Amino acid sequence: MGSTKTRAIHYGWLTLSIVLACTVFLQFRALSNQRNEKQEVQALYEEKTNDYFLDMLANLNSFQPLVKSLTDISTIHDMKDRIHNQKILDLAKEQASQVTNQLVLLIQAADLKEQNQELRHRVNNLIMTSQQQEDAAILAFEADLWRTVYNTSSRYWLSKPQVIDQDSLDANRDAAIEMAQLDKTMQQFKERANEMKKSDRYEGLQLDYMTLLKKDLLKGLIPHLKKLNAVNESFNNRNSTD
Repeated sequence: MGSTKTRAIHYGWLTLSIVLACTVFLQFRALSNQRNEKQEVQALYEEKTNDYFLDMLANLNSFQPLVKSLTDISTIHDMKDRIHNQKILDLAKEQASQVTNQLVLLIQAADLKEQNQELRHRVNNLIMTSQQQEDAAILAFEADLWRTVYNTSSRYWLSKPQVIDQDSLDANRDAAIEMAQLDKTMQQFKERANEMKKSDRYEGLQLDYMTLLKKDLLKGLIPHLKKLNAVNESFNNRNSTD
C-alpha cells in the first residue's frame, strides 16, 4: 500500500511538472510571438516613415517667402501706410507658423533606428524615437519667428507716434538673414532626398544612407535654430522690459 501511495505521489508530481513545463512553453511561445509581431510592426513603421520622411524632405517648401516678408518689414520706411504695413506683418506671421510646422513634422519623421530607442510621446505629445529629435523639435518651437513678428506688430500699434522702431527693424533683418541661411541648408538636404528617391544605388549597401541623412539633417538644423531662437529671445526680452 505504501508503494502504491508513493507511486501516486510520484505520478502526481510528474503530471504537475509536465503541466508546468507546458505552461512555461506556451507562455514563452506567446511572448516570442508578441516580440516577433512587435518587430514586424516596427519594421513596417520604419519603412513607412522612411518613405514619408523622404517625400516630405524632397517636396519641402522654400522658406524664401518668409525671408522676403521679414526683409520687407526690416525696410519699412512709410510708417503712415498702416494697412499696407499690417498686411506685411500678418503675412509674415502666417509664413513663420507654416515654416515651424514644416520643420516640426520633418523632425518628427526623422526617426533614428538605434539600439534601445523606442517610439514614445515626447515634446508636445509628438511621437519620436530619439533625444536628438526631441532636442531639435524644442528648438524649432523656440525658433518660431511668429513671436518676433507678433511683437513687432504690437510695438508698432502701441507706439506714439506709430512707428516700427529700430529694434524691431533690426530683429526682422537678423531673422531674415538667418532664415535665408536655413533655407540654403534645407535646399541642400532637399537635393540629397531627391537624389535618393531617383536612384536605387543606395539599396542593399551596408551603410544605412537613410539614417545617415536623418542624422545629418537633425545635426544641420541645430545651429540655425539656435541662432533664430537667439534673435527671438534678444528682441522679445527687450520688448518685455520696455
